[in-house]
Amino acid sequence: MKKAIYSPEKPIIPYTPDEALVLYIDGDYTKNSYILMRSGAKEQNANIYPSYDVLKSAKKKCYPNDSFITITDLSAEVTLQALVDHTIQRLLEAQNDAIQKINNQSVYIEF
Repeated sequence: MKKAIYSPEKPIIPYTPDEALVLYIDGDYTKNSYILMRSGAKEQNANIYPSYDVLKSAKKKCYPNDSFITITDLSAEVTLQALVDHTIQRLLEAQNDAIQKINNQSVYIEF
């Protein structure tokens, strides 16, 4: 008698808001197409995509604070320091796991 090979199913891993935003932008999705895709996945019991509102919040986090942005009829400006600060903040958030690993270690940089 042959034994059945047991293959446990892999757990469903939902997209983080940032991962879903990358998918949304790279896939050239519209709001309606994203909502349709999300609804289809939920109908298949795979609630893997965050809501569109969560996606909008993730996108808003990609921009500097509104107080540093000036918009006129002819232009849009952002102070350079605000842009640099925001970029560094987002890079640190993205690399948080790596930073936590070296948190208690000494790092030496030579020039």
